[in-house]
Amino acid sequence: MIKIAIADDHALVRKSLSLLLSTTQDIRVVAEASNGLELLKVLKNTAVDIVLLDIQMPEMDGFETAKQLNKLFPKLKILVLTMLYDSDTINKVIEYVDGFYTKNTNPEELENAILKLEKSGFYFEQSLAETISKLEETSSFIKEIEKIELSSREKEIIILTAKELSNKEIADQLFISKRTVERHKENLRANLDTRNFTSVIMHALKYKLISLADIFE
Repeated sequence: MIKIAIADDHALVRKSLSLLLSTTQDIRVVAEASNGLELLKVLKNTAVDIVLLDIQMPEMDGFETAKQLNKLFPKLKILVLTMLYDSDTINKVIEYVDGFYTKNTNPEELENAILKLEKSGFYFEQSLAETISKLEETSSFIKEIEKIELSSREKEIIILTAKELSNKEIADQLFISKRTVERHKENLRANLDTRNFTSVIMHALKYKLISLADIFE
């Protein structure tokens, strides 16, 4: 069972999302919060796997909340729910979250997004490809860090992760062990000094080590 917390300042949105997810077999909403401060308090006493996080909230917005969640609950996965998916928004939050889900997307896709995030640790709507493409040419969309060279195996793992394959599925496709896949991912995150694999994928896109065509073909 995947345990979900929803943080959004609109009660109607929270209740609608909770009702939508209540119809799924493997997902359960266990907590709700109207802002970041309230969410942090709730998580002290409630075990959660994934947070559905709105960006625009009072008292503590989604940007600051994501940073705090990284510090206090490093294993927690964060799926941003937002109407904002411009380059500035992505630039501010990409380092701290594991996926993006825009609120104008078909609601039925939310369950799929959560399941994919739980399985592969990464989710990014294909509809955001155009924005990502623009970010490739922007030197500041991810924290400045020296370009790292990638082996062909590392590129394969990054691309397959971006395609939302699990570690086991990647291992089977590349004829290597699951532990080898995990070790490659750990090394990539360590080299980029980041907690999530989203930043690794963005780094590879930024320096054109992989292309959007590799991911969305």
